[in-house]
Amino acid sequence: MARRSGQNTMQGFQRNFGRKPTRMPSFNTPVQQHQRALDPGALYHYWYPEREGVEQAPQAFRDQLLGVGGVHPDGTPNLACVRPPARAPIRCRCWLVFYHKPEVTHWLSPGWLLVLAWHNGAEPTPQPLPLDARILANLHLQSLKGGREIYGRDFDNARQYFDHVVTIMQHDHEQQEKQKQAYTDDRRADYWDATKIKNIGHGSKFALHHDGTVFPSHGERNWLLERGRYLPKDVRDRDEAETAVLARSRTAVAQVDKEAVDRYAFDRQLSELRVKQQIRELVAVRRRDMSRA
Repeated sequence: MARRSGQNTMQGFQRNFGRKPTRMPSFNTPVQQHQRALDPGALYHYWYPEREGVEQAPQAFRDQLLGVGGVHPDGTPNLACVRPPARAPIRCRCWLVFYHKPEVTHWLSPGWLLVLAWHNGAEPTPQPLPLDARILANLHLQSLKGGREIYGRDFDNARQYFDHVVTIMQHDHEQQEKQKQAYTDDRRADYWDATKIKNIGHGSKFALHHDGTVFPSHGERNWLLERGRYLPKDVRDRDEAETAVLARSRTAVAQVDKEAVDRYAFDRQLSELRVKQQIRELVAVRRRDMSRA
């Protein structure tokens, strides 16, 4: 009874699915390995100024930070700039600016609050930026974004650096606009010089009359020689590229036309042969019928 039931089950499976049941392969799912915890050295906050092995900023830059941030009542400068050691497991070894705040008690950076990580911001692989006055300008920018609520004070002494950076940016923008306008003026002058009518010693470019012979006139020859001489180089290159593309297109069209003509001639010959063959067959049938009669 059980054997008959199993046969009925297999027949029903084959009738419904169109095939016999087969053994499915087992799933070989690898066991997930336990991931290690992130190394604290991979965090910027870990490399605070009192951490062993960090690189301090040059003395000249530390003096500038002292003038911007001042000194805490406990005698420690409010601002410090350091860099992680060369072998630190960190994604970007950039300069880090910390603010001295004794209220911070976290074990990563006790007594210090990270203000700025000085890199280009190109995630996920940022690149460090050089140590310059832009860091001081960013400190003033931090105070404009609510630094009093975060640090308990404003870095107003860095406003001069911020204004200096803004002035340089405006100067660079004006120089770019001047170069763009000069390029536009040069292109406009070249185009005007190429299209204006020139009659002194060369004849008018719009008087392309002939002198009665098969050759162009003297004025037309001069115009043909000077037609592309004063155009900008990119315009000449574009015209040459367009001429080359047009020549290739004409060659391709000519090749297609030739193939079409050859195909039409072949089809016509084949049709004529078929018609002749049909005529021969009709004549043979007619002669055969006449001979029988």
